[in-house]
Amino acid sequence: MVELLRNVGMETCKPLSTPMSTTAPVTSNDSKPFDDPTAYRSLVGSLMYLLITRPDLSYAVNRLCQFMHSPTEEHWVTLKRVMRHIQGTRELGLRFTPTTTPVLHTFSDSDWAGCSVDRKSTGGYAVFLGPNLVSWASRKQRTVARSSTEAEYKALADAATEVTWVQSLLRELGLHPPTVPVLWCDNLGATYLCSNPVFHARTKHVEVDYHFVRDKVTTVQMKVNFVSTHDQLADVFTKPLPTQLKVYCFDSIHGNKELTDIKNIIDKIFSNSYCRPAVTVYSSWSTRIYAKLTQQIYQPLNLTSGCSQGSIFCL
Repeated sequence: MVELLRNVGMETCKPLSTPMSTTAPVTSNDSKPFDDPTAYRSLVGSLMYLLITRPDLSYAVNRLCQFMHSPTEEHWVTLKRVMRHIQGTRELGLRFTPTTTPVLHTFSDSDWAGCSVDRKSTGGYAVFLGPNLVSWASRKQRTVARSSTEAEYKALADAATEVTWVQSLLRELGLHPPTVPVLWCDNLGATYLCSNPVFHARTKHVEVDYHFVRDKVTTVQMKVNFVSTHDQLADVFTKPLPTQLKVYCFDSIHGNKELTDIKNIIDKIFSNSYCRPAVTVYSSWSTRIYAKLTQQIYQPLNLTSGCSQGSIFCL
């Protein structure tokens, strides 16, 4: 990161607490074209490698990549803001704690019609193995969603596909999760759609392949539960966040929370009066996962290399 800042002459720049503004969206407006698009593309390409250990920058880099063909002065200013955020968080990285209990839980989210250019939604997910983030993604959806439920359901389908792959890889490594993976979604319509066929008459416009999630739920290979928006850790992959929410999500995905904090998050999800599971789950799931995790003596591990595709399994 130091070398990256030095290459653009920003090693002494003033740091910022967030990589993107929450009030000024990045658009392809009539701003003056940037006079050196090659420098823009080179810097954004370098940031893509930085995502290996900085998943919190996924949304910002994903957004900037959408203007590689014709960057403007506004896009360059936004890129420099990301660099200023990196200046203030140079010590931030992924921390892993060893565990013998491979419990999978995934947070899935979508920012419905968040792109002001084409009104496509941005979906994201974060896959945790125990308390450790092992796979993540932030990508714009290929089609325009006609409702927030459809956008969230598409994001759930992407998350379910990733979880299926992670499960398969864990089995090959001889690790068998003791419980069914749980997908957390903050849209009630999407969670009910996974298990309630009554809703399907209203959602025939949803592509058939996104019913992949419902098949997984029906065959009890996965569970989809509701989580409040405040506890949605995948928010950081779908939209710019204010400082307070940014710190909450960043500490969670970077492994900076203690095991007791993780248990408190899970307990809060189950105790929240607005969080009603759409599918039956174990009533003591939060207590059991915490007990399993604390059976081992944990020592922090620092990840220094990884995969640019947002998964530590490529190491």
